[in-house]
Amino acid sequence: MSVETITIVLSAIGTVVTLGGSTFVGMAWMVRRMDTIAERADTSLNVTRTELKSDIADVRAELTEVKRELKSDILELRTELKGDIADGRKELKSDIADVRTELTEVRRELGDVKVSVARWEGPPRHLAMAR
Repeated sequence: MSVETITIVLSAIGTVVTLGGSTFVGMAWMVRRMDTIAERADTSLNVTRTELKSDIADVRAELTEVKRELKSDILELRTELKGDIADGRKELKSDIADVRTELTEVRRELGDVKVSVARWEGPPRHLAMAR
């Protein structure tokens, strides 16, 4: 082999090694870059997940408190309504008793009026003369 052929072969090998090495280094750099981005994304997701879990726990605690308050309010309202209903029943019974008393008085007065009208009219008159 001549010196020129050896030089060409060595130059080709050098070019292949250089291109292969730079491709390998470029790919290694890309892999490292992608790993860094993936780690950042994982960290960000973990932080967001933790924040969401904390927010959900807070909302659940607030809901539990609201439920407790609502139950208390409902119990108070029930008690008030029972009292109001009892008072309403008493008033109604009193009103019914008053109406019954007034009705009894009206019946008595109606009987008196009937008797008065009967006395005022007198016995039935006989228009036909007896023969």
